Amino acid sequence: LGCREKGFEATREDYVAYEQLRTGLLRGRAGAAAMKAGGIVWRLARDVVQMWDALDGPSSRADWAGQSVDLERGMQLVGDALDETELELICGVYRIETDHEVHTDSWWPQQKTWRTSGVYHGQWTTDNEVWFQAQLEKIRRGEAVPAMAKRWR
Repeated sequence: LGCREKGFEATREDYVAYEQLRTGLLRGRAGAAAMKAGGIVWRLARDVVQMWDALDGPSSRADWAGQSVDLERGMQLVGDALDETELELICGVYRIETDHEVHTDSWWPQQKTWRTSGVYHGQWTTDNEVWFQAQLEKIRRGEAVPAMAKRWR
């Protein structure tokens, strides 16, 4: 979501703008890849991307920017992958300039943080959904703002 100056405080309007950007990204090739990514990225994509879109084969971009798995007899599976910029947009990441450095804040935990947290167990759980809905409601009421990665752990 770009770089912001020291003192930036996100608002509900910023969240709405983020949702619009995220929706635009997910309605393209990145949507199917997000549905296959699992975790928080899957949950953020779920309300935008139709399940059957995730079942489509890889795009032509997957040959040079996707991920692959080598199989026996020289065969290879290729699929679309999200790059770091796409993952950051999906999770609502801002870069915030401070006096001596730049740190990241995000509306939602980044995928790498989610996967290493104690709440990720390889599948989306009822507890995950309860937390997600409560966090979404706080954001929409203006009671939650983007947070640093250490807060999400």
